[in-house]
Amino acid sequence: MARALRITYPGAFYHVTSRGNERKAVFKSGRDQEKILVFMDAMKNLSLFYIDTWVFVRGTEYPF
Repeated sequence: MARALRITYPGAFYHVTSRGNERKAVFKSGRDQEKILVFMDAMKNLSLFYIDTWVFVRGTEYPF
């Protein structure tokens, strides 16, 4: 069954997460984590979205 459509409106906050396949580690090394931080920094400078909070949780997921 498909997920219900997300309700969107101006100024809304969203909790976004990403997990590794089969609960495997998303990052193979600390360097991989550094790369995604550099990427996220570049994206915030484009003003496409606002990152309020950033957390690395365990080795299998990363929430935005």
